[in-house]
Amino acid sequence: MSEFSKQMIGLLKRLYRPFRSDRADRLMAGLFSRAMGVPSQAELSGMITKAFEIWPSAHVEELIRHVNDVGQKRIDGYTSLPVDETQTEADHPFPAELRAFESLYDKNSGNWQVPFPTVKIEKAGKKLFPRLMADSIELETGHFYYAFVRLIDASTILETGVSRGYSTACIASALKTLNKDGHVYAVDPAEYPHLWEGTGLENYITWLPKMSQETLPDFEGLEFDLLVIDSHHDYDTCHWEVSNFEKLLKPGGYMLMHDSLHYDGVGAVVYQLQQNPRFEMVTLPTPRGKLDPMPRRSGLTIARKIRSGSPQVEYDSQYRGWFWGDLNQPPFLWRIEDTKRGLEGS
Repeated sequence: MSEFSKQMIGLLKRLYRPFRSDRADRLMAGLFSRAMGVPSQAELSGMITKAFEIWPSAHVEELIRHVNDVGQKRIDGYTSLPVDETQTEADHPFPAELRAFESLYDKNSGNWQVPFPTVKIEKAGKKLFPRLMADSIELETGHFYYAFVRLIDASTILETGVSRGYSTACIASALKTLNKDGHVYAVDPAEYPHLWEGTGLENYITWLPKMSQETLPDFEGLEFDLLVIDSHHDYDTCHWEVSNFEKLLKPGGYMLMHDSLHYDGVGAVVYQLQQNPRFEMVTLPTPRGKLDPMPRRSGLTIARKIRSGSPQVEYDSQYRGWFWGDLNQPPFLWRIEDTKRGLEGS
């Protein structure tokens, strides 16, 4: 099997599992068996067209587009990766499957060029509008997670909001690099295919397909070095996760809260932590959203727990139901800071 075929088959297996059905499974099995001897991108494109001709045209067009427009340039050789393409998996901390996924990153928007059933079809002419997906953290943020886990020498980590598992795989890669008995518990009820499946990262990850509110018994007796909060971004969910899971966080441990600028529901919880003397924190802008007319970066808050005890992070009913907020306004955290500066200057 050519190296190109190996890379394409591995990527297609992960990206197209959302289409699964008995018929799709038979088609994919036939495609993969025949692709073992396919040496070129053109032959693979032709074979996919024939094999998937009974699928809805949008799926075929999307698949062919990624083979032709992305395949050779981005996947064969991993030319867009921020690492030397001659490196092997033994030389690089990320497995090949994760590096292949990273080749689909769109650095201009901070989103991912991932084929998925959520594409818009214009009925007149059946024109396909591929959608950039924002269901994984930005590549730069994933690399930060990897570096941060190593910097704080974390061993036991809890993550809420997993999606495809890009962030989880970055975290697990750091645990593997640290060469210690580390583990990340990944909470998300959505049954996506995960990027860590079939890689050397599986032993470092436990996926809990549950709502966060159902998981406390699973963590009995555990203390965490790091919490990664990134599930549903409404105030009620975010507050529940922070107020309950921070009790399991060691003093001196850290929380990473993604989307704290884009979603005012998350920003409201961050603001409460800022007012609590048991925490210290900083919020950074992240790449996603930098091209928007009213820039609302996703944002990443890093919080350190100074000590346990009181005061608790109490529920504040004035934020009940907060989610995005007014996207035509600056983020809630920025508005709060502007108000504070105004009061201090008066």
